[in-house]
Amino acid sequence: MEDRVKGTAIFYSLLWMLGVAWTLLQGHLSSSSLWSFLGLDLITILIAYVYLIYGGLHGAAFAIGQGLVVDIFSAGPAGFFLTLYLAVCGLVVLLSRLFDLSNPKGQCFINGYAMLMMKAIFFLLLYTFSYRVVLDQKTVLFGLMSVLVTGLCAPLCFAILELFKGRIVVIEAMGETGLLAPQRPGGFEEEYLKDIENIRP
Repeated sequence: MEDRVKGTAIFYSLLWMLGVAWTLLQGHLSSSSLWSFLGLDLITILIAYVYLIYGGLHGAAFAIGQGLVVDIFSAGPAGFFLTLYLAVCGLVVLLSRLFDLSNPKGQCFINGYAMLMMKAIFFLLLYTFSYRVVLDQKTVLFGLMSVLVTGLCAPLCFAILELFKGRIVVIEAMGETGLLAPQRPGGFEEEYLKDIENIRP
């Protein structure tokens, strides 16, 4: 039991590192027009996933932490992205009461709608901080594409994260180390059946 809890804690730490790595990657790719057009926001998906697996407290802590990281590496005002991602966490909590976050359709809708509201709050905060906001056709198109891509990619990201979570937690519970632990041999019955198959003409 203790090993399983340890494996779960390790996976939670890996989610934090993944969020930070994504923030750094976005900084390097922000100049790409294709990247701006696609606009996948993995942090929003991770917030929803952490809430689903670990609950609201861990989800809020993750949102605050990732928001602070983005604030540190961005040129925006202090607390800007912290407020955004905390709002995303609140939206995920509210929407999960109406839709099933463990279902792919629910994941798609909740992440897409949370992303849409985050875009609206983003421009509202820009206006609040007296930034000049220009909502031209290109900005609106990029924003809608970001909402669509994030929503559609959410179920795939959830499935991949679940695959890694199961792998890490099971390995830790078995006392193995490393992500790619060697496979344990099957039981006597399995080996016996394999021998029979080999003998058959």
